[in-house]
Amino acid sequence: MDAVSTLTKKPIDILFYRYFIANLAGVEGNGDSLIANPKVREAILYAINRDELAKSVFSGIADVNNTGVPSSLEAHLKSANKFEYNPEKAKQLLKEAKYDNSRNLILAYYYKDQASQDFMQAVSYQLNEVGIKNEVVQITSDATTGLFKTRKYDLAYKGLSSFGYETWYGEYSSTNTNFKNITNGETSFDELSKKLSETSDVKERNKILASLQKLEQEKLLKLNLFTFKNFLYLNTEKVLIPDDVQFGNPFYKFDYKFEKWDAK
Repeated sequence: MDAVSTLTKKPIDILFYRYFIANLAGVEGNGDSLIANPKVREAILYAINRDELAKSVFSGIADVNNTGVPSSLEAHLKSANKFEYNPEKAKQLLKEAKYDNSRNLILAYYYKDQASQDFMQAVSYQLNEVGIKNEVVQITSDATTGLFKTRKYDLAYKGLSSFGYETWYGEYSSTNTNFKNITNGETSFDELSKKLSETSDVKERNKILASLQKLEQEKLLKLNLFTFKNFLYLNTEKVLIPDDVQFGNPFYKFDYKFEKWDAK
């Protein structure tokens, strides 16, 4: 669409995450998780060339992400591990974790678009390269049932359109109806997540977010992959829009000042 001269692209400020969730309850909840050791989950991040896949598969709309706070924002933890592509480090971590490479790691996804399919195949190849045999499966039920009830996977590719950091970090909470089924009732995020939802002061929130980012990089219950950019395309050949109009998440109410738009 960028090539269409009559269309003007407007960025939309939305937090849209793509990431892997770790099923620590084991495939179908059998308790024998291949990825129970956090070193295995860390190895998986080092094994995936996220920078290259952001460009080759998602055509520049994806930014590599390492915590729930995008790296371009002030609240991002500057000391956060970037997990830059390093297959040799991945192999070393797997060795330290005594990873059982006789079993297939089940990679699941529910998206039906071609880019998601290409991404999963690329991840499968890169994991094979470091010694993680795997099988890619597509969830055919609704996503919630597949991810949190039947749970026939080790890692699942998931998306989240978030209203704020509370939504992202709320997934870690032991009271989260869905995630508690795959995190074995992990409680380490509860206090900080509660504080975040109750705090409005920006400086105090940034302190809480720093602690949450450190904790999520330690636990690796979710493996950050990307945040996706969002755009609105307007036919500016047909309509003139005031310069001060701000476009935002359509789930919120925004004043688009329609009364000032001028049809040409």
